[in-house]
Amino acid sequence: MFCTHCGKELTEGAAFCIHCGAPVNPEGLSEQPKSGGRSGHAISSLILGIFSWCTCGGFLIFPVIGFVLGILGLKSPQKGISTAGICLNATAILLLPMMLIALLLPAVQAAREAARRMQCSNNEKQMGLALHNYHDGYGALPPLYTVDDEGKPLHSWRVLILPYIEQSALYDQIRLDEPWDSEHNRQFHDQMPDIFKCPSNPTGVNGCCYSAIAGGIFIPATEVESVVGKKFQAITDGLSNTLAIVEVKESFCWMDPTADITLEEFEQGIRVGSYHAGGFNGVMMDGSVRFLSDVIPSETRRALATPDGGENFAL
Repeated sequence: MFCTHCGKELTEGAAFCIHCGAPVNPEGLSEQPKSGGRSGHAISSLILGIFSWCTCGGFLIFPVIGFVLGILGLKSPQKGISTAGICLNATAILLLPMMLIALLLPAVQAAREAARRMQCSNNEKQMGLALHNYHDGYGALPPLYTVDDEGKPLHSWRVLILPYIEQSALYDQIRLDEPWDSEHNRQFHDQMPDIFKCPSNPTGVNGCCYSAIAGGIFIPATEVESVVGKKFQAITDGLSNTLAIVEVKESFCWMDPTADITLEEFEQGIRVGSYHAGGFNGVMMDGSVRFLSDVIPSETRRALATPDGGENFAL
């Protein structure tokens, strides 16, 4: 005698099939279990297979296998086949959120970086406008830094333009006749205006990321209490062809008058750079902001940074 459920030989006198566990009827044949559970599992597997195929775009193997198992479950008395199909399709559906996150994350990150780069550009535009307003007020650009009666640096150009970036209250608290790191002035080191920090730079909450090019447009004050530097008339290469401020990767204290990048460092590509892919923002003397490549030749760098070199170059 054979079991009508699984088709395997029955043990004589057994009440249940030892292979599938189905009960044996008095005539010696196993009772055929109701097919509702089996077909229900199979139909569930088919439905989940269709759903997971649609939602997962058809490129996951789980919906394919689960759908096939659902079809086989309708034709086979083995309920396990349909159950396996349900599991595979459910797995595919559960993987959908992770798959969507993996696909969308790069786009979200790119959008955020684009917004940060735009904010960085806006910061530099405000600095460029401040330089022009300073020139209008004093008849010259600010010096790289002011000096004391011994010629030692006192304050950076960033401090001098504070009234032109809506930071007059902070400017009025700083003692300009004392060094930037005096006991009184040190309290302002942690009060850096947001304009001096690139939002893409993750290092240091108060780290400044924008530097003038020392030896180019910006030169130290020539005498005590002088707060003026070069005039626009000295920029014979043209305002739109002369670079004033650039991004640097190594952030520094915004009040430090000796932290700006030198002309030689800029020419050799030392310190200059950003956390933007492929290049860095720079402020031209006409107030415009350009995104400059990291691989600009040294000759072009020098031509950009010098105000009266008479060089011909193309970006």
